[in-house]
Amino acid sequence: MQKSGWLQKKSSGFLSRWQTRFVIVWDGFITIKHVPSKNKCKQFETVSAVKETDDKSFSVNCKDGKKLLLQCNSVAEREEWIAALVRGALEDMHGDGDVRQEQSNIDKEQTQEYENSGNLKQTPLEPSNSVISRNGREFRSLSYPSGQYVGEFQSGERHGMGRFEYHNGNVYIGSWNKDRKCGYGTLTWANNDQYRGDWKDNKMWGYGDFKYHNGNSYTGNFVADNKEGFGKFIWNNGDMYEGYWFQDEMSGEGTIKYINGNMYVGEMKSNLKSGKGRMRWASGDEYEGEWKAGVMNGIGRFSYAEDGLYDGAWLNDKRHGRGTMKYVNGKSPV
Repeated sequence: MQKSGWLQKKSSGFLSRWQTRFVIVWDGFITIKHVPSKNKCKQFETVSAVKETDDKSFSVNCKDGKKLLLQCNSVAEREEWIAALVRGALEDMHGDGDVRQEQSNIDKEQTQEYENSGNLKQTPLEPSNSVISRNGREFRSLSYPSGQYVGEFQSGERHGMGRFEYHNGNVYIGSWNKDRKCGYGTLTWANNDQYRGDWKDNKMWGYGDFKYHNGNSYTGNFVADNKEGFGKFIWNNGDMYEGYWFQDEMSGEGTIKYINGNMYVGEMKSNLKSGKGRMRWASGDEYEGEWKAGVMNGIGRFSYAEDGLYDGAWLNDKRHGRGTMKYVNGKSPV
């Protein structure tokens, strides 16, 4: 048994609703019960795909075409269930029959070349007869120049659910399409960085969650391995940016919340405040106006928590040029 526990399951039909059910994941199957001790249950064939739908829910496509929508109590619990489902599907693939794995001597320079890029289409080093056929599926355990693959094949290519262990320590578990990572999957790097989410053409592409080994994290959209679109980045010190990205950089409208209480809302470019934006300090000071390369630059209004208000020109975070300073007890030109 991989995992069991209580989940919310959404019923099918016109009047669909969430219902509490006891769920068991085991050897590539998923069982749904009303009560754990009762024998009456619904059992579905090996899971073929798992995809997150929101922070606490996930959908499961079964081999018989049935689609299940399940909900957990937390994001962490959802990740545990998804991992168990993927692991169960892979163990079901590799659980029966004799799989012959031949070791091949690979030139070290060639191996290093492949290890440095998981995007290269690789030719298996093992003969094609290391195959298990069961329940209409084809499973193989094959050595490649960059690592070892265990999983589903179709027409001689990695296709379906599979696990690839790279010689450099990276591990990918998830969906494949015509020899490429495609669909939902998890890649864990040797340095403990981890991406869990959508893939396309061997690249992080779609919605995903990236956790860095240093404690930083990003949740949002990816395009061709780059953070692009809307996403949230949290630094290990607690600072957070939520907004738009372009080619792996904060770019567009966004909000930065600092752990010290400061907050910026406005435009970003190349990871820096640039354009129009509003900065509010924990002290009560506030600036609203133009920014360039991360500093107040252009026309803007600064409200001092104690002294008054300045409305005018700025250069490199300093009042510069024509402007008006309004003190608590009157006006004075600057």
